[in-house]
Order: sequence, then structure tokens, then C-alpha cells
Amino acid sequence: MHTTMKPVQKGDFRYYICDRLPVRHAFTTKTGGVSTGACESMNLGFSRGDNPENVRENYRILCDALGMDFNRVTRTEQVHRDEVSIVTEDTVGMGLHRPMAWESDAIVTNLPDTPLAGFYADCVVTMLFDPSSRSIGVCHSGWRRYPAQNCGNDGAGLRRKARNHDRRHRAVHPSVLFRDRR
Repeated sequence: MHTTMKPVQKGDFRYYICDRLPVRHAFTTKTGGVSTGACESMNLGFSRGDNPENVRENYRILCDALGMDFNRVTRTEQVHRDEVSIVTEDTVGMGLHRPMAWESDAIVTNLPDTPLAGFYADCVVTMLFDPSSRSIGVCHSGWRRYPAQNCGNDGAGLRRKARNHDRRHRAVHPSVLFRDRR
């Protein structure tokens, strides 16, 4: 794991932060939640057969640990598309508190106090922050495409809001490194 990734433990809840990303964030692990069975502990996905109330409680645990507003959490899912959706006041809470209106692997916003969450199974989550526009984003970076391809080139929503692309910050979730040996 890269040296910029730091473990954080709050009670039973364990997650990682990247010290290069200057906004509150978490790369979660499987520990510290209330889910049981095959989804044991910190399951944040609704499509795994877990009790939806357990998933919501896991989001409450996450928000409490980070000091974030549970009611404003907005999610995206892994759909393997390169579309970017912009979170507005009308779409805050989608994916957790109401159905999603989009099918995109990336969401961005510059709304204050609006946590974004991505759930990407065995793929990689990339978080973005642009200090000039105070925009944040989360996107899916699948095993076929490096994060720069999904978020850097296709991250049009964040780029539209950003004025100085050189100042954007990126943090890529710790993952298994695959090297093509051809």
C-alpha cells in the first residue's frame, strides 16, 4: 500500500484515508458494521442480499465516524459506463434514501456537506477534489481501465466545474496491482 494511505480505527470501524486528499473521506474496510452472514460487518451495498436496514445502519456508523450528514449521503453504483452525473440539491440522497435517477459510475458535486459514496465490488474507487471549485467526485475505475481513463478523461462533470486542472487531487483506493505480462 502506498505510504500516503493511513489506517484509522474508531471503535470497531476501520478505514483508510489518503493524506494527499484535503477533504473528509474514507476508504472503508469490511470491519465495524452490523451486517451478518455473507455480508458480515461493514456492508455498504444493497445488491448483496443484506437487510437494507443493516446497510443503512452501516452508513450511519460511517457518517458518525466522519462527522458527515447521513441524510445527505448520495451514492452511485458500478454500472460500467463512462457517464458522469452531477449531484444537485434535487438529487441529494439518491441511492441511500431514495432511488437513483442516474446510471453512471461517477458522481460529482460542489454542494457543501454532501457526502458521496461509491460501491464498486472488486473494482477500484477513485476520489477527486478540485480546490478551486470546491468540487468533489467519486468514480468507478474498473480493472479494464486505469482511474485516469475513467475519471481523468471521462470526468467531464468535475472538469466543467474545475478551473485549474493541475490542482486537482486524486486518491485511488488500495487495490491489487495487475501487471500485464505479455
